[in-house]
Amino acid sequence: MAIGGKTLTVYLAADVSKLRSGLNSADRSLSGFGDKLNRMVGPALIGAAAAAGTFAVAMAVDGVQAAIQEEAELAKLSTTLDNLGFGAQTEAVNGFIDELQYSAGVADSTLRPAFSRLLTSTNDVTQSQKLLQLALDVSAGTGKSLETVTNALGKAYDGNLGALGKLGAGIDASTIKSKDLNGALDQLSTTFSGQAATAAGTLQGQMKILGIAFDELKESFGT
Repeated sequence: MAIGGKTLTVYLAADVSKLRSGLNSADRSLSGFGDKLNRMVGPALIGAAAAAGTFAVAMAVDGVQAAIQEEAELAKLSTTLDNLGFGAQTEAVNGFIDELQYSAGVADSTLRPAFSRLLTSTNDVTQSQKLLQLALDVSAGTGKSLETVTNALGKAYDGNLGALGKLGAGIDASTIKSKDLNGALDQLSTTFSGQAATAAGTLQGQMKILGIAFDELKESFGT
């Protein structure tokens, strides 16, 4: 028993000694690998962290500016709606414009003043929404800016159909001369129907929509 016990003790000690030696060797290997990995990856991580920090600062600065501009534009539109007696529809109008910017690929910062221009002439929220959608079609089909088209439509509602003739949209001279507003609008609808949706579906249109989404993210970040 004594011999067996001593022998057993010796073998256990030898095994533990090998285990410790193996662990120490593994630890040295891992440490060496960690040092190498740190030398290789460390600068990249530092660079990535710096880039992330720069991006965050840029997002913060641009985002705050975008949020301030957004607030000013919303306030201006809200005031117009209030002045014309449509204050109760402010939320619905903002929702309409928010959805329209993604379906048409035109930023809300462009849509709001266009809608306001039409509303001041029509004094009708629903009609202004329809006209804004028509204006987007005409703008996409003619290459004219949305501001130019909405100004022409607004003037037409004010009685000056000559402004529509300058769009190069193919409206009959007789229609303009007779000041047939409904006839002119029908011609525009027939000629340019679906142009805005088609433009939004192109690669260029999709990139614009992506840019709009990123701008909205910046505004939220800034807020």
